[in-house]
Amino acid sequence: MNFPNATKGINKIFVSEIISAIATLLGFIMNYSFSINTYFFETDPVSFNPASGILSLVSGTLFFVMMILSVIFGLIGYIRASKDEADFRKAMFCTGAMVVLTLIASFVRIPSQTMYTIFNSAATIVEMFAMIFAISALINLAEASSRHDMVDLGNRVMRILFISYVAAAFNILIIRTFERSSKAQVVALVVAVIDIVIALLQHLLFLYYLSKTKKMLNGSMEPHRGIEDE
Repeated sequence: MNFPNATKGINKIFVSEIISAIATLLGFIMNYSFSINTYFFETDPVSFNPASGILSLVSGTLFFVMMILSVIFGLIGYIRASKDEADFRKAMFCTGAMVVLTLIASFVRIPSQTMYTIFNSAATIVEMFAMIFAISALINLAEASSRHDMVDLGNRVMRILFISYVAAAFNILIIRTFERSSKAQVVALVVAVIDIVIALLQHLLFLYYLSKTKKMLNGSMEPHRGIEDE
């Protein structure tokens, strides 16, 4: 069975996810350049360091550019792919909601850290649903193509991603628990490193399954023999 719209849409989603992974790294550098400078290079945290300031400015600018490009490519991909599979439309709406919640979180961050945490957590939850709906759509395409090996792979990827989002939620609780501690900045930096590892794992898993689905739809990937023999 051919899915021309899904194939073209998935290509766009794949590009969007690569850009998003790069943006994730840039966001980490933007948010923690001062902390990294302080704890790894023993710079006085009170004084302004031009190097870390420039690094934060450049990475921040690139981060926002990359995020905008990622959202554009992602929405275009979801819209195109939704013509062949309805769950892509759900992923599209969740992506749009995630963008709105993220923007609100960025505006309320300075006046209220609590409101920032609420909106940022909500954005993360919606982002999780966007990825779940996207993978669900890919699984449906695999099922329609009678590729049970790809269905099983998709279900495994979805379970791992769900666990990773739960782990990320625990990190938020850890930060809130130690926010008044004398070691709050150290804890925040350690948690941030864990967050970046989890986020990159999420991107890599999604990219892996997208890549497999692209090959499946293009007819260039043979079914796994063990599954096929069954």
